[in-house]
Parts: sequence; C-alpha cells; structure tokens
Amino acid sequence: MKLQQLYRTLAVCLMLAFAVPCLAQSQLDDDTYNEILAATLAANDNGRYKEAERYALQLKANDERFDPKNFAWRIFLGLAIKNQGRYDEARPLLESYVELCKKNHGEEIRTVEGLMTLGGLYIEMDLTDEAAPVLEEAVKMGVRKLGPDNETTLDAQTNLASVYQKTGEWDRAVTLFRDTINRQHRIGSRNLERMIPICNLTLLYQYQGRYEQAESIARYGLTVVKALGLPTKHPKTIMLLERLAMTYQVQHRYEEARPILEEALKAADSLLGADHPDTGSICANLSVCYTELKETAKARELLKRAIDIYSGVYGAEHARLCPMIYALAWDLVDDGDYPEAEKVARRGLAIAEKASNGEKRLAAQLRTLLADILFLQDKVDQSEAELKRALSDLTERGTDLTRRHDLMRTQARILWKRGDKQGAIRELKAAIELVDSSRASAGGSEVERAAYYSKFTLTHEILLQWQAELGDVPEAFKTFERARARTFQESIDQAGVDLWAGRSAEDKAREQQQQVELNSKVSKLQTEWLEFPAATDKEERAVTEERQQLANNLLDARDELYNFERDLRNASQAYRQLISTQPKVQELAEVQKKLVQEKTLLLSYFIGEHNSYVLAVTPTNARLLELKVSAQDAAVLALKVGPLTRDNLKKVLLGDDKSAVLPRIAKNVPLGDVEPKLHSLWQVLVPEQLRAEVTGGGLDKLIVVPDGPLSLLPLEALIVDRSAGIVYLLDVAPPIEYGPSAAVLMTLTDRPTVPPKKISVLTLGNPTYTRAPANALAETGRAAVIRSSLRPLPFTGTESRWVAETFRKSGAESVQFLLGTATEANIRANIEGREIIHLACHGSSDASYGNFFGALAVAPGQKVGNPMDDGMLTLAEINTLNLKGCELAILSACLTNHGPQQEGEGVWALSRGFLVAGARRVVASDWVVDDAAAGSLISIFCSRLALDRKADKPLDYSKALRDAKRWTRDQEKWNRPYFWAPFVFVGPR
Repeated sequence: MKLQQLYRTLAVCLMLAFAVPCLAQSQLDDDTYNEILAATLAANDNGRYKEAERYALQLKANDERFDPKNFAWRIFLGLAIKNQGRYDEARPLLESYVELCKKNHGEEIRTVEGLMTLGGLYIEMDLTDEAAPVLEEAVKMGVRKLGPDNETTLDAQTNLASVYQKTGEWDRAVTLFRDTINRQHRIGSRNLERMIPICNLTLLYQYQGRYEQAESIARYGLTVVKALGLPTKHPKTIMLLERLAMTYQVQHRYEEARPILEEALKAADSLLGADHPDTGSICANLSVCYTELKETAKARELLKRAIDIYSGVYGAEHARLCPMIYALAWDLVDDGDYPEAEKVARRGLAIAEKASNGEKRLAAQLRTLLADILFLQDKVDQSEAELKRALSDLTERGTDLTRRHDLMRTQARILWKRGDKQGAIRELKAAIELVDSSRASAGGSEVERAAYYSKFTLTHEILLQWQAELGDVPEAFKTFERARARTFQESIDQAGVDLWAGRSAEDKAREQQQQVELNSKVSKLQTEWLEFPAATDKEERAVTEERQQLANNLLDARDELYNFERDLRNASQAYRQLISTQPKVQELAEVQKKLVQEKTLLLSYFIGEHNSYVLAVTPTNARLLELKVSAQDAAVLALKVGPLTRDNLKKVLLGDDKSAVLPRIAKNVPLGDVEPKLHSLWQVLVPEQLRAEVTGGGLDKLIVVPDGPLSLLPLEALIVDRSAGIVYLLDVAPPIEYGPSAAVLMTLTDRPTVPPKKISVLTLGNPTYTRAPANALAETGRAAVIRSSLRPLPFTGTESRWVAETFRKSGAESVQFLLGTATEANIRANIEGREIIHLACHGSSDASYGNFFGALAVAPGQKVGNPMDDGMLTLAEINTLNLKGCELAILSACLTNHGPQQEGEGVWALSRGFLVAGARRVVASDWVVDDAAAGSLISIFCSRLALDRKADKPLDYSKALRDAKRWTRDQEKWNRPYFWAPFVFVGPR
C-alpha cells in the first residue's frame, strides 16, 4: 500500500510539473491537494521556483473555483514569484494574504508567517521603511503566540535584523543575527531558513572589517549545510558559498575566492537560472576576482552580464544597477577607455537622478566620477560644470564629507591643469583639512577610524606629486607626516586618560563591572577553546559542531568586549577632548634639529597608488626622490617598468608563498629565486643617489620610516651585492632604527626620563603552558591537552637566565620568572618602574580587530576565567600597562612586530602596545622565530648593552642589536635571513 501511494505521489508530481496551468475542471480530492501542497513547498525549499509556481497555480485554480474562502495559495504563489525576482507581481499577493490572515485568523502562526514573508519581500524591494514595522509586528506576535524559540518567530527576527543591516544599524543587526543563530543551534533546527542569518551575519562582519569572524561564521554555515544534507545545487548552499568567497575577496585572497565563486555560479546557472538576481550577484563578485587577477576580458563580460540580469529583474532604470555601473565605469577608466567610461557613467547618473530620495546620494557620487572622467579627457570646462552640479546635489541633500572631499580634489586638479598651481595646492590642502576637521567627531575604534581615513591617502599622494614637481621639500615632508600614523599618535597621547572622567560614580561602577564580566567571559571561553581536542578525520559530527560552536561563542564574546571598549572611548568626554586637539604637523627643520643628528640619515617612505617616494633627510639637507622600477629590475620582480606602486610592492612582498619575498625569507628554506628579488628591491627602494651614502661607512645611524607593505620588511635583509657572494644590507649599513612616523619618534624622544638609582630588569622565559591537573576544568577532563598547541620553549629559559646573569654582573637589579612563575599576574605585579623588560615566550598575531586579541602567551594562573592571569597578555591589555620609565622592551617572541597592515597607519602589532603604554623603545620580531637562534641573538644583544652599562657608556641600543644580528649571521647554521632578520629596533636612539 505504501509503495502504491509513493508511485501515485510521484505520478501526480510529474504530471503537474509539466502541466500547463489552467482552471481546474473538477475539484481536487484531499490527498491530491495535499500532495500538490507538499510538492509546492519542496520545490520552493530546493530552488525550483518555476516548478513551485506551476504547483501554486494549480492550488489557486482549485481554490478560486471550489473553495474561495481558502486563500493560502496566495502565500505559496507569492513566495514562488518573489523567489524568481518578480517582486512587483508578488507584492499584491502577499499583502492581500496578510490582510486576510488578520481578518480571519487574528494572531496565529499563519499571520506571523505572512508578515515575515511580506517583510522579506519589502527588504528585497529596498522598502525598508515599510519592512521595519511589518517585521517588528511579526516578531512581537511570534514571541507572544509561538514563543521566542519557534522557527517562524526566528525567521521573522532574521528578516528584522536584515532591515537593521540595510539601514546601517549594525550593532542591532549583529545582536539579532547572533541570537537567532544561537537559538537555532540550541534547538537543533532543521529549518532551511536557518542559513539566512548565517549568510547575512557573514556579510555584516565583512562590512565591519571583522574578517576572521566572517570566515568563522561562514565555515560554521558549511557544517550546518552538511548536517542538513544540502547539495551544492541548493539556493542556501549557493548563497553561503558566495558569502565565504566575498570574505576572501575583501582580504584580497582572490585566488581562494575564485574557485568558490566559479562553483557557485555553475550551480546558480543550473538551479536558479541564468537570469536570476542571485546569479547576477555572483557574476558581479566573480568579476571582481577576475579584475584583480588581471583577467580583464572575463571580468568585463561578467560585470556586463550582472548588469543585464539586474536590468531584467529590477528594470533598466533601477538604482540597484548604479554600484555595478559605477564599477564598470572605473574599470573602463583603468583601461584608459575614457569615452566608453563617460558613456557608462552618464547612464548610471541618469538612473541615480530618478532614484528615490534615499538613493539620490548616488547621483553626486556618479557625477563626481563623471567629472573625473571628463577631466581625464581634457574636457576641463565640462568637468567643472559637473563638479558644480555635484556640489549642489550635496548641499541640497546634506553634507557628505567623502563626496565633498572628492569634489575639492577634482577641482584642484582642474586648477593645476589650467596652470594655477598655487591655487591647486591651496584647494587640495583645504580638502585634506576638511577631512582632518572630522577626526574629533569621528566614531569607531582606533582600527575603524584609521581604516576610514586611509581612504583619503590618494589626495596626499597627488599633493606630494605636485610638491615634488615644484621642488618644495619642506612642504612635502609635512604631507608625508600628515598621511601616516595619526591614530598611533592619538593612542600615545591618550594613554592613561580616565575614560570615566565626568561620569557619575554609579555609571563608573556599573561599567567597570561590565568590563570585568566581559573580560572574564572571553578568558573562560578562550581556556575552553585551548583545552578542546584537536580535530581528527574520524571524529563524530557532533564533536565538529561543538568545536565550531565554541569557536563562534569565543568570537562573539570577543566581539562584545571589543564593542564595549570602543563605545566606552566614544562616550568618554576626556577622550573626545583629547582627540579634538589636533597635533601640530612636524616641521622639517625641527626634525632635523632634534631627531636627525650628525652622521645620521632619515629615509621616510611614501608608497602610493600611482607613485612612490623616499625623502632622504640629513641634519643639513633633504632630498625627495621618486621610486622607479628599471627594465632590469622589472624583469626580475615581474613588474612593469615605471613608478613603484603600492599594489606592485604588495605583490612582490606578499603575493604568494611560492614567489613572494616575505613568505620565503620567513622560512628556513634556501632563498632560491628570491635572492635576485632582494637585490632588485634594494635597487628600487634605495635610489642610486643614496646607495653610497647608506653603505659607505660614513653614517652612524639610519632611521627608516616605512609605509604600506614596506612596514613588514626588515630592510637589513635586502641584498646590496651578489657579484662575489651575498652581501646583505646588514653587512654594510649602520644600525637601523625604525619608526611609524617622525612625529611618533619625536614624541618618544621627548618622553621624560625616569632616572633609576641603578638599572632594573624584568626577564621572563620558558613559561609552563600546562595548568596543574587539579586546577584544570574538571567538567571537560582535558587537562592533558591544555594549550597543547603551545610547545615548550627551552631556549627561552636559557636566554632569560643569560639576560638576568649578564645584567646582574653589570650591577643591575633583576627579577626573573621561569616555568610556572612566568605568569601574567607576576608580570603585572612587577613590571612598573623597570628600565628594561625582557619577555621570551610564544607570541601570536590576530588579523581581526586590529590585532586587539593578539597576545604574548605566558604561563596560565591557577584560577580559570581570571582575565588578569589567563596566560594571554593581549594587545588590548598591554595598552593599559604603566611602562613609564621603560627605556627598552625586548619582545623575544614570534610575530611581535607583525599584524594587520593598515594603509597610512603601519602595522597593528604588539610592539605598538608597549610604545603606547610608555616604553621608549622596542625590539620585536617580524615573523615566527627560531627558538635557539633567537635566544642566542637576544643574549648577545643584552650582553653588549650590559658591557656598555658596566663601562659607564651611553647605551647604543640599535648598534647592539645590529652587532648581535651580524654575529648570528656569521654562524653557518644561522646565516639565512630567517634566523637573524626578524628582530627590528623600533624607537629613537
């Protein structure tokens, strides 16, 4: 009987799938009706939307003729049509369904489903004002009648979060998405809509620059896809793959994103159809990959296809086309096809001018682009006319600092073109001052603020180019300084400020308690994560899901703590007052007088989008030189002949593990084809006019202020000669002192000295990374694998003992912590007032939140969940230490000068935290170091300092480090840059 029923169901489904919709001739019996209904739902769930529409039309025909009181067909048909992107057709169906539900059923599940589906449609139509009240009603009704964990309630909550995402209320959106995901995980939901909040939160984290969180939540989504048994050719899988690939894209990981998007596009074409809006979205994203991978023809074809799809779905005049049209116009500009770019930009502008009020800012954006394109074609008068109209748009629709800045920049270029060079420079400086004036009111964390202001570095580059042409080196130096490390300087200036100044005692107590609780939560989850067994190929799915959920919980807790610290700063009157006072831009003459002493050369770099420069400063002279790639070096580096650009330098240094310079020298492997690249980089980065001066032996110091990707490269590893063996810059150059900017170096130099009666040293090494079993988390029973990823570092113990003994012999007072005593609590209790701090342990760099949770890993304390002694001294915690009087911090650990690289800001590294906290100088590492080589190098370095101290000589920190690195290089087993190059000296002499 069951087999016969199955055959009957399949027959009905096949018949209806290929039937031409028509009015029912006879009423469907209950079994057939329910089979059609089930088939409709299944087709919608699995992306067969046209098939679902055919089924729903059969229900409609039956109900309209034989059961007019049954209006359920409206939601099934509306949903099928909506999922095909035919929103205007779906709208009356879903609106009438909701109205009939309220009239006939009141508050029940059908009404909540209707409201949820209608709100989702409004979101797709960009009608957020209509969507918000509908979805708020759905959520409230769902919680009242169905409960907060009900699937329909959670679907409505997801859609409401999507509204907040679209309207820029990101914190509210994140909170709702996370709550939905956690509830669905807890109840073991099998609802396919469970994928929506995962996909949307992935996208939202991308917007916020929280790429690790975005990738983690997307990978969690893959485990859910697997648990639900969804194939690649499923709408939810396709959506998730696109979101994961977009996470890679925003991190410039295009090689990883490309195959994922190609797979998603193949599935979308097959399942959704070549004209579906989701297919168009994938086309647009894949075109970005192809553009970045220099497959221009493929990129252009896909972008045009995306525009055609969106035109077909939304109409040729819909505002959703504007971002893709804008991208296409820029692609054409990059190709030099200015007439076609103008044509495309004008089309986009025509669409934007007809858009709703909420989208009219697109008109100013496209008009500004059009003005640029006209300027590039020497249509100066037309360009100026468009600029005036764009300015009028901005004035009418409210101030937009970015657009106003862009307009002023184009106006300056017009003035320069017309020969009014001084007027052009004044206009460009005014644009920079406009941006700077907003720093006092700009919100966000340090990382978010720095990322925002990095968008304007092209303006500094243009100004620098003009100043170079005019030979105005003093003004060029100011431009260098205004373009870099501004947030770093603000961090140093605000160190120690009372963020609760002016707040009530009650508010302060409440927020401090909240801060403690959030830190404790992160600490506890971090410990659980470290104790969780490593993944294996044979583990059960439940264990995999538990690990992923634990990772998500930890990331969520970190997110909460990060947001709390950010919001605390933004709300602080004292902090606001501090950043409202803009620091004075350093004058070249003042820097020459105080920083660049006799026999010293300062090399300050500017790595730009189109041009790069080095400013060479001596006590009496300054030269501005453009960095260019010769034909010979271009062949070696696989670059074009001409100006060095940021993208080109990034490609050479970081491109891929096989050919890029940094991944190779950061490993204990032969240099191979990287050897000639290091020589060519020497010739590109140090112009011929400077080489003899740098290597000739006449200098005592070389100060280097790097920029962009250059911040990750120790210049000592450059090869200056290959004619008779390798000669590194280390072998022939004076000691090198690095700094994020001349202004920061001046600030560190001017810090008051706290003269101790005698040198005082704190040294730590070889921490014990396992907690005593009796104090491990009893409920997990995993004490044996606590921190198993942190292997012992026996050489750091030897190094610490050597450092302590060396300084004791020079008359120093030393305190030492080894093994189980090398805890965070002991560091905190003993670090104040130390002239030299030496920490030899594991270090880690975290790509998210500007390395906020990057840490030095020391021995864990015995109390689980104590953030002040959990064995992870994070960058956020380092920033709060009191290191006044510290003349040198030696971070003998991996990756302590490494972190996310921020354009215009440098590197968010642990070394930065020690300088912010009060240290004058730092020695830190650019990559993962060898335990034995690092221990020997740092021991030699400290020995040189101790000998100078014993002889009552001024301590020459950078020379001592240079000599220790030379000693290490002279050891045959350690002669590769991997062993001696990572440690760099940051700070003034």
